[in-house]
Amino acid sequence: GMLFIFERPGRYAFWMYQMRFPLDIIWIDMSGEVVYIVEDAQPCGNVCISYEPPKESMYVLEVAAGFVRETGLKVGDMAVFSLPSRPSPTR
Repeated sequence: GMLFIFERPGRYAFWMYQMRFPLDIIWIDMSGEVVYIVEDAQPCGNVCISYEPPKESMYVLEVAAGFVRETGLKVGDMAVFSLPSRPSPTR
């Protein structure tokens, strides 16, 4: 999968432009709670559908279609992951 990490919480919309296979898209807030899920998002044809969560998120995880169904993941579940710490900017 691919994890998108944003600088601040927001309602980040995703679409399937130039994708070649369907994905499940999972929005996660800053506390780790899954706030929105789109299953089996299909690649764009002539028109791209934009998927936007109803709540703010800090992370968006794209995984192969079927992951959500196979794992039983649902809105309200907690995602647990660790991110490497960012180095402090040097001046």
